[in-house]
Amino acid sequence: MKQPQVFDTPHYRALDVARAELLREALRECQTQFGLQTAWDIGCGVGTFSVLLKELGFQTRALDGRAGNVEEAARRVPGLDVRVGDVEDPALPGLGAADLALCLGLLYHLENPFQAIRNLAQIAGKILVLESMCTWDEKPVLYLLEEGATEDQGLRYIAFYPSESCLIKMLYSAGFSRVYRFTRLPDNADFQDQRDSTKRRTILVGSRCELSSTFLAVAQEPSAQFDLWKTAGARMPRPVERAVTFFEKPWSEKLASLRRFFGVQVPMEPASPVTPVKRT
Repeated sequence: MKQPQVFDTPHYRALDVARAELLREALRECQTQFGLQTAWDIGCGVGTFSVLLKELGFQTRALDGRAGNVEEAARRVPGLDVRVGDVEDPALPGLGAADLALCLGLLYHLENPFQAIRNLAQIAGKILVLESMCTWDEKPVLYLLEEGATEDQGLRYIAFYPSESCLIKMLYSAGFSRVYRFTRLPDNADFQDQRDSTKRRTILVGSRCELSSTFLAVAQEPSAQFDLWKTAGARMPRPVERAVTFFEKPWSEKLASLRRFFGVQVPMEPASPVTPVKRT
């Protein structure tokens, strides 16, 4: 079988070096603090990060959707337990859990990224480290894009690309009680804003317990409640929308809102005089 060459190009080598430099520090810190011993490398490609995990002392298993990648990973990483598998397959959790699941550069190549995250949540016993291309929409959205039929793309060549807020929302919804952003991103152009474009990638961590790390900051869960059908002409800037909502409230609710906003007692509206009722 012809071995994949695309992952050895200068572009991928530079990206991998930058990711590895950051993850080596971050994973070593988490490994010490939280007793991480076993790891999954999901979407392992040719085994680049399986090497890193084994160097850090993890008992490592790996999985990739392409047989050529699996064959090459087994050649490059002697003794690696690596197999062919689809991260979107609902049967994936049956392979068993590890303390750490590492999933780099895979999620945006998938037709069903939410199913993949649910699967990853079940095999990540303690922590999931997820790196992905993303957009920077405030809303949790997915964009369906056609990918080229090359060996570094998904299995079906059409995929949903998420916003970062979508990734965060999916991680929380899949069962992680805490989601974190990295406070420092890899030193690579894909993780930096450019003159004519925003950065292309992010790294997130999903955890079922509170993590204390110099590399991590809590990412709040985004809201997924918004009006999809409101026309552009009806949309107002948020401050204007709030002001309109405030003035449409009954007077008693306006006063209550003012009391909460200013933290002071606002005189209530004088009560209407009551006319005594004569008893006969």
